Amino acid sequence: MPEKLITILTLLVFGITPSVFADNETTRMDHYGKTILVEQGNIIPALSFDLFFDEYVEVDSHRVDMKIMKGNASFLTEGQLTQSSEKNDQIPEILSNGIYSESFLKIKLNKKKVIIRIVTLPKGGIENISAYFGEYGPGIIELKQYYAIVDESKLDINDDSGISQQSSLKEDMSRFQGNGINTDNRIFGSEKDDNIPGFDKESAETTDVCIRSPFGPGIVNWNIADPSGPGWKYSVKPENSTPLIWAAAPSQAIDGVYRSSWGCGYALKVPDSCTLTINDGSASSCCNAAMAQLGYVVEWVNPGSIGWVNCPLY
Repeated sequence: MPEKLITILTLLVFGITPSVFADNETTRMDHYGKTILVEQGNIIPALSFDLFFDEYVEVDSHRVDMKIMKGNASFLTEGQLTQSSEKNDQIPEILSNGIYSESFLKIKLNKKKVIIRIVTLPKGGIENISAYFGEYGPGIIELKQYYAIVDESKLDINDDSGISQQSSLKEDMSRFQGNGINTDNRIFGSEKDDNIPGFDKESAETTDVCIRSPFGPGIVNWNIADPSGPGWKYSVKPENSTPLIWAAAPSQAIDGVYRSSWGCGYALKVPDSCTLTINDGSASSCCNAAMAQLGYVVEWVNPGSIGWVNCPLY
């Protein structure tokens, strides 16, 4: 792996990722469709429908329905989001906040439907995409200074190179402030240990290059003998299943991880291209390097806001 890419990926700690989105359809990627990626602090400009529909769709005399289904992205224009085609022949400007924040936009146009993933990347993220996939590579629909549009189904991702991140963890909940999420510190160590060092994005350490396929499922490895037992009480959302089950060593195929001491409204989301390892007082992730460029990295989420069970097993 190029040295520059390794340096770039050291900035990737834990980011938001989606589980299989539509119709419970399992794919090698979590979304496998068209995605808009924008660097933090920038607005996605108004974009033509032609960029997102695979065939020409006549808009005259038809209605356009647009709805942001999940996530914290929002249209900058106020008022009715279902408008006549005379006033609405493109996607309006969109604001997406929070590094690795992820939303989904559904557009219905003349009986055609498309679901678009929207992801906020850290500064430099678009340059990284250009360096990794090429400005005119397969799957690159549009590449501008601060945003990109890609078709994940056409990207050439066959490399199992990954990047490993490790930290003594206290969850970084600061990004959730103002979003109705309690930002009390919650630790990964056993509940009786109150002295585990805090987790800080800037001090998180990239420990090594690792090997991780872009193919699913997401995996959690437990370096704890009984992760569901007293003092731990971890539970998981199994791959492509809604009800939670208790954590069980040595490993499980999952979409997300919960813990009773975290309470409701907290979970770790693990994409198909990542493996999460949880120890007593620390955790590490290994994510496919190419998929990480698209925002597919392990991240804290409010599970209820993305259609998951909101509270852990107790």
